[in-house]
Amino acid sequence: MTKTCGVDWREHCRSASSELVSTRWWFRGSWLPGRYGKQKSLAGPVFVLVYFIIGEFTGVSIIYWFRDCDPVLRGAIKSYDQIVPYHMMKNLADVPLLRGLFLAGLVGSSTSTVSSIVNSHAAIFYVDVVTPYVKLNEKKAVVVMRLLAFASGTIMTLGAIAVPYLGTAARLFMSFYSSAAGPFSGLFLLALSSPWVNAKGAGCATLLVCVFLLWHAVGRGFSDIPPVPVLSKSLDRCPLQSNASDLNDYSASVAGVEDVASSNVFPLYLVSFYWISFIGALLTIILGTALSLMTGGHKTTQRNVRLTSPVFLNIWKRFRCLRRTMTLQEKEIKNGPFPLESRELEDEKEKNPHLDAELLPIFKGS
Repeated sequence: MTKTCGVDWREHCRSASSELVSTRWWFRGSWLPGRYGKQKSLAGPVFVLVYFIIGEFTGVSIIYWFRDCDPVLRGAIKSYDQIVPYHMMKNLADVPLLRGLFLAGLVGSSTSTVSSIVNSHAAIFYVDVVTPYVKLNEKKAVVVMRLLAFASGTIMTLGAIAVPYLGTAARLFMSFYSSAAGPFSGLFLLALSSPWVNAKGAGCATLLVCVFLLWHAVGRGFSDIPPVPVLSKSLDRCPLQSNASDLNDYSASVAGVEDVASSNVFPLYLVSFYWISFIGALLTIILGTALSLMTGGHKTTQRNVRLTSPVFLNIWKRFRCLRRTMTLQEKEIKNGPFPLESRELEDEKEKNPHLDAELLPIFKGS
């Protein structure tokens, strides 16, 4: 249940509202053929699902392989972040070409991901922050974009250097990714479902929830939370030269940590990363709706109806949150559960209210 409510929100951000999927949907009607762009948009989550299935099976196989000879407990590696390369070098070194393919895939995927993120950060920051306030020519714009990309890469490099001193990479990834995935999934759903939401309300809500979840991640990392229960570890299948005293030392240290009382820990820090992602999405939707209505979001509802999913328009119509007929400046639009009439047609109906009504039988012959 925890993974259903939590992980799905993180994977929603990765598979349904990521930059790649959004770009495919936005441009599939322009330079991409519509059918081709839609197929690629739908195929993206499928490949992501296959990737996670392979990752799950890889994790299960590694757990089974080291079930009675834990490499951290034995002292072969210092952190579980090193277990995949250790498994590759220890058990799969005799497979021809596998180590080279593993290294090439690791370097290629990391380089591609980092370059994409750096370029995206630079482009988004330039368009959304620099362009509205500063007008630059083409040469200066290129220089600014390169400086922004360099700054983004520098921050990422410093973060990578600090990872070994802050804990395991998997834990940091879970904490910070959950802090961002929940609010941005909520922002995506707000834009898809609520025509009364404006930019001020949605932006402020997303920013506030991101800060709140970041505070939760940092506070949880530095608090004395009891460790999560893990599978039992042993050295029964290790070579004879392994020292059995390592197991006793590890058990004593774990027992000492588990005895730490959690009564002094702030209750919110006890919430799992899976649940905090779901809570972040829910808070973003609620705060975004409330702040939008407080800042005049109802004034833009009429203009945003055509940008809203017809499924949610049907829901709001059933709960009487929207009028059945709304007047637009453009011609009749059918992107919804009911056709939206133009202003000229509605004005004529107000002058002649029975113009479109069927005549009674006694008047049809006259």
